[in-house]
Amino acid sequence: MLKKFISLSVLLFCYVFISCNSRTQKASETEFINEILPQINIGSLEIENKKSLKVITEKDKTYLVELTSTKEINDLVEKILEENPSIPISRFSKTNNSYFNHAIFYMLIQFLMPFLIIIHLILLWVCLKKILKSPVHGSDKLTNTIIVIFVPLLGSIIYLTTKKELNKRPKQSES
Repeated sequence: MLKKFISLSVLLFCYVFISCNSRTQKASETEFINEILPQINIGSLEIENKKSLKVITEKDKTYLVELTSTKEINDLVEKILEENPSIPISRFSKTNNSYFNHAIFYMLIQFLMPFLIIIHLILLWVCLKKILKSPVHGSDKLTNTIIVIFVPLLGSIIYLTTKKELNKRPKQSES
C-alpha cells in the first residue's frame, strides 16, 4: 500500500512539475528578428492585449515578444507574414476581472466546503471501519490509518481503490 501511495505521489508530482514547466522564452524585438526568426519555423501567432506577441513554433516552443505599441506589433507581424503568409494569427484581449473571479471563487468555496467536510468525514468513518476489520497485519493497518487520516479525502479514495489488492495478499504461514 505504501509503495502504491509513493508511486501515485511521484506521478502526481511529475505531472504537476511537467505541466507547470513553461517553455516560453522572452525576447526583445531586435533579438527576435535578428537571432530567433531566421532559425525557426513559425506555427502560429497570438497577439495579446495589443501589447505582446506570442510566436509559437511548429515544435511547440513559444517566444514572447514584448512591444510598446500597436504599430510595432503590426510591423513585426507584417515582417513575419512576408516570409510565410499562411501563418494563422489569433488576437486575445484579456480583461482584468480578477476581483470578480476571486469573488466567485470564494463564494463557490463557501458553498462547497460544508459538503466536502461531510463527504470527508463519511469516507474517513468508512475507511477506518474497514481498516479495523481488515485481516491485514499491524504495520499495514497503521500505514493505511495514517494515510487516511493525514491525507484528507484523497487518502480515503486511495485506500478504497487499492484495499482489495491488500486483502487478496497471501497470508504468511508461521513456521
